Amino acid sequence: MEAAEREGYSFKEACEELGTTPRDLWRLLKEYGDLIGYQDSEPEASPRFLSPQSVQRARSILGYLAQGKTREQIEERSRFDELRQGAETPPPGVYEMLLQKVEELQAELSKSEEKRLEDRDKTLTTLARTQQELQRVKGEVATASSRRERKHKSLWQRLFGG
Repeated sequence: MEAAEREGYSFKEACEELGTTPRDLWRLLKEYGDLIGYQDSEPEASPRFLSPQSVQRARSILGYLAQGKTREQIEERSRFDELRQGAETPPPGVYEMLLQKVEELQAELSKSEEKRLEDRDKTLTTLARTQQELQRVKGEVATASSRRERKHKSLWQRLFGG
């Protein structure tokens, strides 16, 4: 009988599906059973079955472990994975966590925008002052240049009489 037909995987089928050994799957279930959706409340002698969702969660956790993620990171990623897959009831606190993160980002964006506007105003003020100073210096250069030309002509005329 197929795993999908009976709504679950035997322990052996789950190991084959995940490409792991029974010992590694047991270790994974003991350490991450709460995230996988597996409770070890059955007597040892009874057959164990994992739902297709549990096998999928176990696959995700194995991938995160292969990437070197910590338990906290795996818990956070698992919450988001459940939301992304359209879980009917999101884990407790996810909406509050997302709302808090959005509010933090909005506050950060607002501060950044204020800083940008302040910097823009300072830059515009500096630009206006620089343009005024440039005009003043151009005027001084023009005045000095015309004085020099007048002095130069007078001296020239004095030397050569003309």
